[in-house]
Order: sequence, then structure tokens, then C-alpha cells
Amino acid sequence: PYGVQLLGGQSRPDVLDLAQQAGIEWVRMYLSWGSIEPNNTTPDNYNWGGYDAVFTNLAAAGLTPMVTVEGNPSWASSRSNGPIYPDKLDDFAEFVGALVAHYSVPPYNVKYWEFYNEPDNWDRWGGNGDDYAAMLKEAWGAVHGADPHGKVVFGGLSYEDVHWSGCPPAGCYDFDFVPTVLANAGGPNFPYVDVWNYHFYRGLRNNWSPPNVVGKGLHLRNRLPVELQDMPFVCTELGHPWAGSNPPNPDPPYTHENAAQYVVQGFVRGMFGLRDYGLNLWGSAWFTMRYYHGGEGNDWGLVSSSLDPYLAYYAYQTMTQELAEAEYDHALSVSGVEGYVFSLPGGGEKTVLWATGSNTDMTFTGSELRVVQKDGSEETIQDGGSGDRDNTTNGQIQIQVTQSPVFVQAF
Repeated sequence: PYGVQLLGGQSRPDVLDLAQQAGIEWVRMYLSWGSIEPNNTTPDNYNWGGYDAVFTNLAAAGLTPMVTVEGNPSWASSRSNGPIYPDKLDDFAEFVGALVAHYSVPPYNVKYWEFYNEPDNWDRWGGNGDDYAAMLKEAWGAVHGADPHGKVVFGGLSYEDVHWSGCPPAGCYDFDFVPTVLANAGGPNFPYVDVWNYHFYRGLRNNWSPPNVVGKGLHLRNRLPVELQDMPFVCTELGHPWAGSNPPNPDPPYTHENAAQYVVQGFVRGMFGLRDYGLNLWGSAWFTMRYYHGGEGNDWGLVSSSLDPYLAYYAYQTMTQELAEAEYDHALSVSGVEGYVFSLPGGGEKTVLWATGSNTDMTFTGSELRVVQKDGSEETIQDGGSGDRDNTTNGQIQIQVTQSPVFVQAF
């Protein structure tokens, strides 16, 4: 389930080495149609440019790419990321077919193809769900025709009630986009998509129930026809620091501590969707790998622009190491604590937990407790020894839980 967004330098081996060392399994990256086919031509004249090296390096690093196709050439559309001229859909299908045929085979092995970022934006495909459906039909035929194992991924939906400057009075996103697409996606391969896709940021958490990545996914799933609700979902942008004035639930100013906490919280919450809520959430991608500044106090990244790891990077690495081969079992039901219990393949359990408010104490049964902080530091606490807050040898160990997530295993 562990992914990350690459916004630049994705072909650099040092970036990919850091991603691999963090336990990242898949990456989301953009690919421009216009850069490959700036002028309307045939596939034998396409300019694959530097993409060959990008995908070669990703494969060598063992990272699975999810490719977001966008950047329409001016001869095919009036918008870089919007509706394609109807008489150019055949050219689009030709491009997608050649693209998939080129990159679905060794040494590249690309299987996941997302079509356009946040298409529900009114400046992109918003209000034109019928055109997006027509594009999906062409994309579906081209992807599956070139690679029977290829997957068509719906463009990552923003689907949020935000009102940036310049947006229509109703908001920046078309809430009827998916229903309109579905209403126009009739045919033998309905709905012409293999994986649904959305974005989630903590600053907008209280719009959803539960107030996390699963809550938003559930809402979107429940808007689908019943026969489609078991299809897989993916969250291609998961992030914390949204401190601007527009979100209804703004976060405090960005800190490395807050981002590191949310790396663990965001991913772990996503893991309980299938078992507890029936949401088939395939995985999430942290926004972003390298530092990116989005304005209004919004900063993202696991590493700096010069590739120095932030605390969030170590939190990501600790999470993937601690939960390697672990399987989600159940959520805790403890006042003042949010936590999730995972079963381990050799037997036993590991719990990820944090306080929802003030620091609180929690008791575990056992003679020894291994506690790992999000930065990877760990300690072993003996029953009745230093660190056991009940100061008694009684088969139980009491620790203090703070808002910073910890991984706990009792023996």
C-alpha cells in the first residue's frame, strides 16, 4: 500500500534509492502527451524523450509506477488537462495504444495508467463528464488492446468544497462529475475504468465520516452503482500540511513533527478500510517525495530539495519496517487513544497507537514491551522495571501515550 508522488527528479537514481530505502513500493508520476507528440504525427515519429530512462530507473529500483497521462498538445485540445476535440479522439487512442505498447513490456513494465489529474476541477474536465466518458472509452480500448494486464485508473478526484480565487461561486470542483461520467459510459466494458481514484488532505478531514482517508473513500464508493462498489480504490495524493485560509478545518502551520505524525496516521487508517468498512483501498501515495511549496503555508515532502531526509521520511521508513508482513486485525476501543492492531506472521500482535488529545496511560499484558518511536528509536520495557509506569511486577506494563504514534509489541 505504500506509495509516493514524484514531482521532479524522478529519473535520478539517488531519489529512487531514498524511496526504496524508505520501503516505498509504488510511485505516481506525470507524463505529457504534448511532449511526446507535440505535432500530430504517427507513432513511429513519437519523441519518447527522457521517459525511457525514467521508467528504466524505476524498474531497476523495484518501484511500480502509476502514470498520470495529461498535458494535451494544443492541436488536440484547448486545455492542457481538459476535453479533447471530438475529431482528435482517434489520435488520442493511437497515442495511448502506442504509449502502452512501448512501456508495458520489459525493461519498463508499466501497468497502471491514470488519465488526468483532478479532472473534476472546473478548469479541467469539470462540467464535461460526458467528454471524459468518451475519452475513457478510447483509453480503455487502447490500454487493454495493447496490454491485457494493463489497468485504467480514473483521474484522481479532488471532490472537496473549496473556493479558491477565480473558482465559480459553487466551488472549484464539479460534485456531479462522476455521475455524469457514468451516465455517459454505457457499453460492453462499463464503466471503462479498473481503479477509482481520489485525493485526501488532513485539513479537510471533518467533511467526511470517519474524518480520514477512509471516510472520503466510503462517500465516493456509495455514490457508485451497487454493482461497482466492490471495485478497488486508490488515494494518489495523501497529505497533511494544508494551513491556508480556504479549508474549513485549517491545520496549524507546517512542522516536520506534524507531517511525520500524519505519515503514520494517514497510511495506517487507510489499512483498516477493507476489514472494518468494506472499502477496497488498494493503496495511498504520500504527497510528495521531494520538498514542494504550495503557497499559504503549505509545504510537502519526505526529503528536502537537496534530498536531506525530513522526520517524515524516517516515520515512513519506520512504518514500512515495523508493519512488514503484518496484517491488519482490528481497531482499538480505548478512550483517549486511537490505535490499530496488526497480526504478525509468526504469531503475536503489534499495535500502532497515539493519543487523540492529552497524554494518557495505557496498559499492555506481558513481561516485556518493545516500543518503537516514529523516528525508529526503540526501547524495551520490563514489567516492573524502569519505564513501567505502574512500578509493579504484575504481568502488566503501563506506558504513556502521546499524540506521536508509536509501535508497540508485548511479549
